Amino acid sequence: AACDITSFDVYPRNQGYPLEQVAIGMENLKGWMPGKPIYCYIETTRYEAASAAGPTPNDMEFMVWSAIIHGANGINYFCHILGQSFSEMGCLQDAAMAARLGLV
Repeated sequence: AACDITSFDVYPRNQGYPLEQVAIGMENLKGWMPGKPIYCYIETTRYEAASAAGPTPNDMEFMVWSAIIHGANGINYFCHILGQSFSEMGCLQDAAMAARLGLV
């Protein structure tokens, strides 16, 4: 009752999970927060050198559609690269990702 909006984030490619984790997380939020707006964060970069991998533009698009199909009212994009090469707009360093996001 004290929450107006909630969000879910999982970074499947970076964390080595199947992309379907986005859909699972959104379904969980719908069950935990019935009737409330739910948002999803979507990974767009390999955000740490130790990450398993980064998403491809197709992966990112799959995760966005999974979130929408499973009830997302909003999408946020995690565009950061962390660590010594920190960048808040790391997704711009990948031309294909930036193009798919409509940023170039």
